[in-house]
Amino acid sequence: MFGDGYIVVAFTEGFVAHISTHIKELRDEISSERIFNSTLEALCTNDLVYKMAVAGENCIKIYNLANWKEIKNEKIDLPKGCGRVTKLSWSTNG
Repeated sequence: MFGDGYIVVAFTEGFVAHISTHIKELRDEISSERIFNSTLEALCTNDLVYKMAVAGENCIKIYNLANWKEIKNEKIDLPKGCGRVTKLSWSTNG
């Protein structure tokens, strides 16, 4: 859950969906995007900095939740063979 009543749902096939819990928008998907071509391993959001981090395909991508755009200069490429990222979390100050 993030912001004022929104949910981000991640699917292992690489998709992320942005859903509202507001009554007037309850049946509508706000947006969805395929972030990874193979697998999405982990996702977390941070209301303080209004960002989302997603892990998969040997990298961690950061998205701005205000416009749902990837912040490309904040992407973290992980070394091949380092294993999978199975959990993400933000520090208390972002």
